[in-house]
Amino acid sequence: MHRRGRSPSLARPAHSLLGGVKRIAFWLAIALPAGYAPLLASGLDGRTSALLGALVVCNLVCLLVGHDYSPWFE
Repeated sequence: MHRRGRSPSLARPAHSLLGGVKRIAFWLAIALPAGYAPLLASGLDGRTSALLGALVVCNLVCLLVGHDYSPWFE
């Protein structure tokens, strides 16, 4: 018998896609802070502070999405 709401043929691709999104978010959460220093070093004018704010928000989203991914237990 199949579970209600999901067909077995759609469960695997959805699980695989979610795993890929978590993997990318995990690694972006590690890499994005490298952009903080150049933005801060260039001075915080209107455009730079907006870019820094967007980078911080993107990093927070990546942290939330990728927090339970573990590269050691794939």
